[in-house]
Parts: sequence; structure tokens; C-alpha cells
Amino acid sequence: MLYDAQTVTGGTSVEALLAFMSAGTWEEFRAAMERYYDPGLHVVFADAEGNLAYQTLVHRPLTTAPARLAQEGWTGAQDITGRIPLDEMPHKLNPKSGFISHANNMPVGSWYPHDLGIATGGTGHTARSWRLEQLLSGDRRFSPDDFESVLHRDDVNSVVAALLPVARKVVEEDGVAEPEVLALVQAVAEWDLRAGSVARFPVAAGLQNTLTPYRGAGLNKRYGAGAGGVANLARRLAAEFAVTGEGPQDPAIRAYLLSWLRASARATSGETPVPDATITIPYQRCLPHNLPAVAPEKDIVSPPLSCLDTGTVWSQPGNVYTQIVDLADPDNSRAALAPGNSEDLGSPHRTSGMELWVKGRTRPAPLSRAAVEALGCTRTALTTQGHAGPDAAPPLTVAAADPAARYVPAIPAVEPPSEAAQPGLVRGRKPDDPRLEAAFRVILRQGTAQADVDAQLARCREFVAAEPALVGQLRDAATLGVYLIEESAAGRLAVQYGSPHVLGKLQELLAELGDGDEATGARPPDDPDLARPERGVFAHYMVCNPRAGGDAGVEDYMAEIRDAQAAGIDGFALNCGGWTRREPHYKQRTALIYEAARRLDTGFLLFISADYAGDLTLEETRDMVASFRDHPNQFRHDGKPVLSTFSGEGADNNAGRELIAFLGREFPDGEGARGVCFVPYYMPRPSITELPDKSHADQVFDTFPGLDGFFYFGAAGTGDALAASNALLADKWVGAGRVYMASVTPYYRGLGGNYRCFETRGFESMAAEFVA
Repeated sequence: MLYDAQTVTGGTSVEALLAFMSAGTWEEFRAAMERYYDPGLHVVFADAEGNLAYQTLVHRPLTTAPARLAQEGWTGAQDITGRIPLDEMPHKLNPKSGFISHANNMPVGSWYPHDLGIATGGTGHTARSWRLEQLLSGDRRFSPDDFESVLHRDDVNSVVAALLPVARKVVEEDGVAEPEVLALVQAVAEWDLRAGSVARFPVAAGLQNTLTPYRGAGLNKRYGAGAGGVANLARRLAAEFAVTGEGPQDPAIRAYLLSWLRASARATSGETPVPDATITIPYQRCLPHNLPAVAPEKDIVSPPLSCLDTGTVWSQPGNVYTQIVDLADPDNSRAALAPGNSEDLGSPHRTSGMELWVKGRTRPAPLSRAAVEALGCTRTALTTQGHAGPDAAPPLTVAAADPAARYVPAIPAVEPPSEAAQPGLVRGRKPDDPRLEAAFRVILRQGTAQADVDAQLARCREFVAAEPALVGQLRDAATLGVYLIEESAAGRLAVQYGSPHVLGKLQELLAELGDGDEATGARPPDDPDLARPERGVFAHYMVCNPRAGGDAGVEDYMAEIRDAQAAGIDGFALNCGGWTRREPHYKQRTALIYEAARRLDTGFLLFISADYAGDLTLEETRDMVASFRDHPNQFRHDGKPVLSTFSGEGADNNAGRELIAFLGREFPDGEGARGVCFVPYYMPRPSITELPDKSHADQVFDTFPGLDGFFYFGAAGTGDALAASNALLADKWVGAGRVYMASVTPYYRGLGGNYRCFETRGFESMAAEFVA
């Protein structure tokens, strides 16, 4: 079901906006809200009579099924039943506190009955909203100057300020002896908790990230998820600590605080330089698809800033506009507009707000017409002209003058694909033999020189001459190559393959090989040495989120495995962001999944992907391997249990090297090598990217020569971009005779600061990723 309220009702939010400007009372202002649709707003109201009000404002439909799910539009059973009334949206009028403050937080708790479509953790206070409440509470009255100096330029992160003394107490009570933690605590002992002081206490910069350690702490259900959950926990700990002066009794909270200190210490380990206090203001952004920058030479690099912490009220990177309205004297109001918001490079005002923004100051911003005109430096007169509809203007002819301006859509209108635009059924298949596969990657890559194509085909003929059993694989590979070249040349594939020269050579090869019925060279299914297939499709399974919930049992996991196998999936890569130390449910659930696969006895394969974003230890990694390496459903390569990771390389790559060495020491194979097939996803450092190019692939390959292969956790990009990264990474690792685990993803959506969506043209892009 596609539902757009403005289309259904024939309304527009512009009607509400015009009514807002003419409203004289809160009642009139709120009545205008009934005509507003979207996007969602947090509206704060004040008038000269001293009234203060707040309203969450969006036209949110009421549905019989959960609003975040697709609704059946063809049966009538799930029709839209109305909208959430304004009176049932969060609102307040003249609160007893005498003030209303807001910082893009939803001022309700988990008790609120309606789903407003906000992200997880979007209810309750955030660090910024809590800090505003701290500053405004009490009897102090604020002048416009106070609003600028005391409120606008406040640079204290309230969550960090609350957690740090409690965490320091836990270090003392537990007798923590870790050198990096003790060094961090000592280094910030004299820090005044202000972002403006970080230049003198550079290790304090790492403390700003309170959220990442919280995500794996197991506290979400008690305190809420996301930034709202961290703020909730911090408020409770601060209140308790003010009374007792002691650390919390809850082991999970103590573990989180220590994990936060450890992560902060790692983020600023070694010789800690003064953080770079400048930011780049792009001329034009190219989000969310990471497109190349538009005219990067026209970007603005700011002078050094005082407050880079986005958890503060000031938060200069996010400070786009500031306005202080003096209701007693509207012409005494003040404002500041951050630089870079004009894309007119010729404008003399593009950087006119730079100094005010950097210093956190404001300029006069009167509201009466006379005062505004007195400050004006240019004036433009606009005239209106009635529009009688699309048929009022005469049709354009060849002789007609070219219009002065015209609308050119940046993205062409989407047309339904014709049947001719759909690729045909795939013919042939990739060869299992790694030498043939590496050769065909070069052969089919667009742009390969004709001499290189001919040389690779000659090598393939040599392989087959030495091993006749490979004839069938070579024929299948040539058949697939002809298919890819023909379909891409016809515009039916997103990725282009080969060239007319390659097509002719492959057709010659097929004629030379004939039809035949030779064996393909694959091992027979009853071969006792066939521990696991060389090529398989694995679903990345988040162990923290089983389909049946946290209490899922063996039968529940068996049902998930049956559904996965019915869809053609060979196994699960079990993503574990914890194990035994902080979140023992990870190991418990993993054991249940392995047991479910064993009971089914259908050959379903499993291996662990250790998620180092969850602060795993080396000992936990050792236990992951030791606990399941001999399990009948453990995925093996060359007889060795497979272990993967998400990240784990460390800021300077030393953590990745340490992990490789550790696995070699703990699991020797008796022949001088490692008894674990280690295929991690290590990010390129220091130039981190989720869409690696050849330089990034070379960097990881050269930095970690001891890897058995590489896993690409590719999800953050369009289908074409992911297919391109898959292809070059496969060339690198498969070409070197190593293992490569490619990514095939239909959709990616992150939350919080990672809130990105990528449209991938559905199965067309998935097919391109798979073929690449």
C-alpha cells in the first residue's frame, strides 16, 4: 500500500505554514497545525503574553497492523483508519518549570502508546537536551546576551560529565591494573569536562563516544537503546553517585563503564596529537551514495573550532543556524548563519558568517520591517503572475524563442522495464578450479588488452591439456562468458563484460571443445574427503537478533535453518559481537544454532564471524574456535575450521597482526602453519572506506600477508558500486590463490549516525554483485 495523506486529502503543508505566520494566539497557531503533513517537526512556541508551548507535529496515519510493516492494500483489511490526533501527540502548554527546552529529542518514554516512526532509542533525553535542562533549571533569568554566552556556547557533554566520575570510582574499587586505562584516568584528572579544553587534554577526545560500547553492554532493555538509552543510564547513575559516592552494584553497568574507558584509551593510544579542530564544508554534498565530490577545490576548510563534540549544546559541526528572539523587544533579537549554506560561489556573503560561527557569537537580527530594511545591503523586487493552468500557454514550436529557464530533472523518470530489457536465463557457470577462475576474471574484465586475453586463454588450454577432467569446467566458463558479454552489450546487465574480441575468442574455444560429456572435475558427492563445498552461499546471521526473540530454543533455530535451506542458502555466518565476558548469551545462542543444525542432519554449515566492534578479547576468540571446531556442521576449508571477523584490524593495524599471530600460536596444525582458516574483514587503515578501490585492496593484502583470504562486508553502497568492489577484491585474493567471501546484499539501512539507505535496483543489482 502506498499512502500519501496530502494526495488523499488534496492538502498541502504550505497552508499550515502560511497560517502559522498569521496566528495571533496559541489556539490559532495550533489550529493551523491540523493542515500540516510532513516532514516531522518539534514545534516550540512562545508569545509576548508569556505563554510557552511544545508540540510534536506530523501527519502520522493510524493503521490496524504495525505502521512500520507493509500494509495489504488489496483486501481492505488493513486500510488507513485515520491519523493520530494532535491531542495524542506529545505536547505541553505553560509547564511548571517555566521553560521549554528541546534538542531534537522525543519528550516521551517507553510508555507512549503510538509509533511515530522515530528510530530506536529516539525517546527521552539526549546529552544535549539534558544539558539544556541543567542550564535552565533554577531561578536564574537569562538576557539575550546570556543566551549567547551561557547557553549557545555551552560545551559540556552532560553524559560524559556524569559517567566519568562514576567510571573512575569503578576503576578504583575494582583495582583495575590495565596500563592504558590507568593512563587515561590520570590524563583527564584535571580536565574541566569542556570540549574547549580538549586541546590541552587530547586523550579526552576519545571519551565522547559513549554509544558504541553501550550497544554491546546488554543494557538496552532496561534503559533504552541508542543515545537516549545512554542518557537515561547516565542520569540515573549521576543521581545515585551524588548520594552514595560509590560505584553501581550492577555488574553489567560496571562492565560497560570499564569497556567505555578501554575503548576511549584505544582510540587515543600512543603519541596522542592535539585533535584536528578544523572541518571541511563541502560546496555540494553527494549523499547518501558516496558519489564523487562536486568541485572539491571549492570546499571551505574552517579555521580551528572550539567545540567538535556533537553531544554538546554548542556542537559547532552541527550548528547551522542560531536565533535568539527577544519577545520584549523583537528588534533586539540576534542570529547567526553558519558559512557554506549558499551554493552561489559568486556570493560575497558565502563566508560572511565564518567569524561569528567560529567564535559562537551572533549578529543583530531585528524582526520589524523598518529595522530589517535599515540593515539591508541589497534589495530585490518580486512580482507575481497568475497561472491559468497547463493549457494557458501556447505550445512551443521550432520557431519559438528558447525559454529563459527550464526545468531539467537531475534523475530521469523511471520507466517500467520492457521485457527486452530483462536478462535471459544464465548459461554456463563459474569454474571451481581456482586457476581457471582467476584466468576468466582477467579475460572477462572490460578493458583487458587483447594480448592478455589471448595469453590467459592459452594458459587455460594448458591446464586442460594437463588435466583433461577440467574440460567441462572450461566449457562452462566459456559459455558463461559468452552469456555475460552478449547480455551486457544489449544493456540487460548493469556491469559490462569483455569485448567483441573476447566474444569471438570464446566462441572459437567452444567450437574447439565441442559438446562432450566430460566430467567437470568436481569431486563426487560421496567422496569422504569432501568436508565442505568450495563455493557456497551463506547468510550473515546476527546472533543478537534471532527471529523468535531472545528466548529462542533449538526448535526455533531449526525452523530458521529449514527456511534458509529452502531458499538455497548453504549456511550461516554467525555474527557475534560478544561471547562470554560481557554477553554470555552469544555463546549460548551459538551453541543452540549448532545443535539445531546437527539435529536436522541436512548438511547445513556454520562458522563464526567475530564482530570486533563489540570489544571482543583474544581469549574469547580462542574459545569461539575451540568450542566448535570439531562440530560436524562446522564449515571447513582445506580441512580447517573457518573463522571470520567484522573489523578487528585496529587503528594502526597492530590488533589485526596480533590476532593473526595469536591464532597461529593457539591452533598450530603440526606442520608449521595455522590450523584455522582465517578469513576476516579488515578495513583499510588509515584510509577507511566501505567501497574499496584497488589501492585499498592492495593495502590490506600487503599489510596482512598471513591471511588465508578476505571477507568483504559490503553493504554500504549501490549495487553497481558493490559489484565493482567485489570484482576487484576477488581479482586480488582469488588471483593470489586465497579464499574470497563476496557480499551480495539487496538493501542496507543503518540507524543513528549510521542512518543510510541504498536502493540497489533489486535483483538486477544482486545478480551483478553475485556475478562480479
